[in-house]
Amino acid sequence: MVGRCKPKKPLLICGECDNIVDYKLAEKLLNKLPNATMRQVPGCGHMPHIEKPYFIAKLIADFAQGSLTGERLLSPIIDSVIIDTVACNS
Repeated sequence: MVGRCKPKKPLLICGECDNIVDYKLAEKLLNKLPNATMRQVPGCGHMPHIEKPYFIAKLIADFAQGSLTGERLLSPIIDSVIIDTVACNS
């Protein structure tokens, strides 16, 4: 029954230093998805899942377990598991 499916709650992940997808574009997408949660990953470019795979895995696991519900936008993320001080190359 397709018509009776619950709306999904998407997780948007973007890199703080992404030079391909502008942060404002990510915010625009967030505003189009009323149930969405967005996280900006510090020190990451366009491919945070490759640049910080453990960080992203924990982020997705926390989201799937409901730890990130009710929060529309947090930037940047600070996590005690992975601490990274890499700055963006502007």
